[in-house]
Amino acid sequence: MSAAMATQVRTLAFEVHALLSDLDTARFRAELADACRRHVAHIEARMVPLTSGELNGTVAASLDELRQVIAAYAPPAELPRDRIDAEWTRFRTRLQPAYEHLVEVLRREAVHVPARRPTNYARSIFHFASAAAAIAVIWFLLTPTSMLLIGAALAALAWTLEAARRISPRINAVLMAILGGVAHPHEHYRVNSATWYCTALLGLGLTGSPLLATIGLAVLGVADPVAALVGRRWGTWKLVHGRSLQGTLAFLVAGTVVVAALVRAARTDLAPFATLALAATAAGFGAIAELFSLRVDDNLSIPIAAAAGAAVAARLLSIAL
Repeated sequence: MSAAMATQVRTLAFEVHALLSDLDTARFRAELADACRRHVAHIEARMVPLTSGELNGTVAASLDELRQVIAAYAPPAELPRDRIDAEWTRFRTRLQPAYEHLVEVLRREAVHVPARRPTNYARSIFHFASAAAAIAVIWFLLTPTSMLLIGAALAALAWTLEAARRISPRINAVLMAILGGVAHPHEHYRVNSATWYCTALLGLGLTGSPLLATIGLAVLGVADPVAALVGRRWGTWKLVHGRSLQGTLAFLVAGTVVVAALVRAARTDLAPFATLALAATAAGFGAIAELFSLRVDDNLSIPIAAAAGAAVAARLLSIAL
């Protein structure tokens, strides 16, 4: 595939990504249907030149899959108002896996486009609950040594399962079915977020500090889903990698509040300024990691970065954690 053709396909993929963003559960409204219909027509027009014989067979097949989904499921111009949400939701649920398949095919061709992470309220609740459970276990049951050993065991198990699902499509299907309610579509093809989360537990265990570990988990469990929900619903001022100013500010506020509460409960001896400085620095490092996590999953980068931020602030303030 020539560089010019790769650019055309990549541009098309970004257009589909933008359409899926507009169709997201947190953003779509019936009033946006006409604009989405025009966007679909624009995508169809972009697909017309992409019939060159120079396209890799798998790329061509993936583009054909997109064409078929659009032809079969794109809602018509005239719909009763009470059918608009249902028809566009049906279209989105068909378009999303076709897009993720294209993303994976292009990745193999060294053409990188972003995976789409649709709003998933069950995932957000699971995100929060798993972080809260891990914090409680670390805080009340584990020593620094046992925290490290359990983190290492979980990481080893996760990567073993990851290798198994790469070898066996059947194992992959079973594991994704188990995680179906909380998994993103792109995780059928890439390392699962749960694997990165278990790896982060190992990294946090290496700090030897239960407080640093729980700070990292608190930022991941609270700030990340809050930022995702705010960004998808109100994120109009775009920053980088699909992130928005509104989502990033929500991350900073939520992260600062939850870490301040956690630090205050753990260290009543700290002055309010020190508590706030630790919290804001942890949230700030986590927000930067969330902004720039493109090739590395943010379930790994956010908790590690947040813990590192808290450690830096503690060092500057001469606080032992």
